[in-house]
Amino acid sequence: MQIHIYIDTPEQLTVSTTQNIDTDTNSSEGSFDVKYIPPIILTCVLPESYPTHLPPYFIISVQWLNASRISSLCSMLDSIWEEQYGKEVIYSWAEWLHTSAISFLGFDKEIVLGPYGVTRQGDQRALSGCVSADVDVPSLKIYDEEKRLENFVNTLQECCICFGEFAGNFILNYIMLNTA
Repeated sequence: MQIHIYIDTPEQLTVSTTQNIDTDTNSSEGSFDVKYIPPIILTCVLPESYPTHLPPYFIISVQWLNASRISSLCSMLDSIWEEQYGKEVIYSWAEWLHTSAISFLGFDKEIVLGPYGVTRQGDQRALSGCVSADVDVPSLKIYDEEKRLENFVNTLQECCICFGEFAGNFILNYIMLNTA
């Protein structure tokens, strides 16, 4: 089973990048604000003796985190299992990742991408989608823009001329028709 866990983020979250940890400067290369970040993907396989004796086998995959940070999330899920030994735990895992992962990682206001070029470290259940700043930054920006548009289209928007409320897709269609 695969669960896409969308993260509760603050209204705006700053994303910044750092250079490769092996360089002498290790300085920040830039930052940008996002409202939406790609989900954490939790993949679980249930052993026959779940939940009485064994936890689910799991993998955590995150596009915007390096493997060592994802490993710390894996450790936290292990701790949750130990606290709830013998009970069903997948919902608790998903809820914790949804509500607490960002603050647990210390990313309440800013996510720092990288370091890049570091050999794989940590838990084998931690899969990182981080490639390079040249790939990750545009990918995160595109994801954010797509989700903002999706949110606009699916919610009511106030017209600044008549102060009426209209569906975002109606406003978008109206604008597209009048500019064509």
